[in-house]
Amino acid sequence: VIPGSAEKLVIHFDLGGACWDEATANFGACLTGVAEIAREGMFNRSRQSNAFADYSFVIVGYCSGDAFVGDVNRSWKVPGSGGISQRGYWNARSVVEWAKANFAHRLKSLVVTGSSAGSVG
Repeated sequence: VIPGSAEKLVIHFDLGGACWDEATANFGACLTGVAEIAREGMFNRSRQSNAFADYSFVIVGYCSGDAFVGDVNRSWKVPGSGGISQRGYWNARSVVEWAKANFAHRLKSLVVTGSSAGSVG
């Protein structure tokens, strides 16, 4: 969470690749950790022309390889993984519930964005 106005919120679903099957999981098509978001574009709060500079941001990290829609354990054989759990649906839902509990009563502007796999879910 990047705090800003209590009346303006951006929920951003981040990138992270996609693992649809055992082959894509073994190819390394999805990230296995959450990276820090770069402070550029709409995330650059010091740029005067940024229309979102005073918004609060919730950045939804992504490392499940399921485009924020999965709710499954996979039996894929991926060396060193210890098993694959895709729980992107629950990750996304928990963010929406948190935002409703913390912003809904005073929210005047809500923007939902995403990049790469985060723009699909």
